[in-house]
Amino acid sequence: MSANYKRFSKFLLGGLSVGCVGGYFAYKNQNKPIGLNPEVYSPFTVSKITKITPDASIFTLTPQGSTENMKNWDPITKVTIRNPDMQVQRPYTPLYINEDNLKFYIRNYEDGPVSSHIHSKKEGDTIELRGPFKTTKLDFTKFSRIVGIVAGTGFAPIYQLAQNSKVPVDIVYCERPGQEPALKEQLEKECPNVRVRTIQDRLIDVDDIMKWDNVNVPLSETLCIICGNPKFVATVAGPKAEYGAKQGPVKGLLENSSFGKVWKL
Repeated sequence: MSANYKRFSKFLLGGLSVGCVGGYFAYKNQNKPIGLNPEVYSPFTVSKITKITPDASIFTLTPQGSTENMKNWDPITKVTIRNPDMQVQRPYTPLYINEDNLKFYIRNYEDGPVSSHIHSKKEGDTIELRGPFKTTKLDFTKFSRIVGIVAGTGFAPIYQLAQNSKVPVDIVYCERPGQEPALKEQLEKECPNVRVRTIQDRLIDVDDIMKWDNVNVPLSETLCIICGNPKFVATVAGPKAEYGAKQGPVKGLLENSSFGKVWKL
């Protein structure tokens, strides 16, 4: 056997080996579920369900695919979750970002096609997500203090923001009468820069928002964020514009306030 033939044989065998290995990994990756992305829905496993109130739980979802798009998120970031049986989707804000799983505080509404779909799941089941998406283009680092006015599960966006903020965050948390203010103590424990004031047995008023002890930051350097259902947002700061993403004028309880910025989520 000639030397040239031996060299050719070794080259051919080496090429076949590389091709086989490459083909195997290509096949393996082809069959791996797609990771979180903004274009198509990807599968997540319900790895844990923690009941917080009779009708609300924290759902911990772990991606079945890559975690590549689950890092370096900026607050406030959201995803959409869908009910594939009804082809309906809703936005949800995870409590934490930049982790290997996503935790959502979700209340079960009987007439909510997506929330009821999520609450029907058990640990080990699959839920489909798409994202991430920025909730707002606001630069939170421009402000020296943040005031959050939230109701119900509208607590989630300000919870995520507080986890990633270095400035003082004062939160007015409105909850239904008799409903335990979920996650209040947990957030204050995790974030020393956060104070949470709860309102349950009465309507929120201006003093709840404006009067805080030991505040050394002027209102002109303070960002005020409102998050809740449309009626709650309108009561606090006036309704958002009916069309597009426009904020609309500041009305309601904050009409005469001097906050540097008022933002309705």
